[in-house]
Amino acid sequence: MSRQARVAFFLGLLLALPACAELRWHKPGTDETQLQSDTGECRRKARLAAMREPSLRDHGLPEVVGTDRAGRPVVMPRSAPESERLLREQDHFTSCMREKGYRLVPVEGGAPRAGASAAPR
Repeated sequence: MSRQARVAFFLGLLLALPACAELRWHKPGTDETQLQSDTGECRRKARLAAMREPSLRDHGLPEVVGTDRAGRPVVMPRSAPESERLLREQDHFTSCMREKGYRLVPVEGGAPRAGASAAPR
């Protein structure tokens, strides 16, 4: 590998590292107990909100997934993929935390301090 290629590689690596930084929720003046309470409340609210969304509950008529031994159709209710529900739940959680005044900040020194909680990915 040429010197130029090595320099370009390491510069690219250095620029990419901040994108991989671990994040935490932070709100000035908040202690760990309050952070955990707010996080738990937002998780519960987000889970319920995502489950209540009509597009996640009803996807029309049941889907024929096969037949039984007698040749009758076997049907399953249609539902959104689990990944869709999780993405919507995460969006609700993030909105709730921001409404409470929290913001995501990089973890300094590799370990969260008091008033810090690792952000869900």
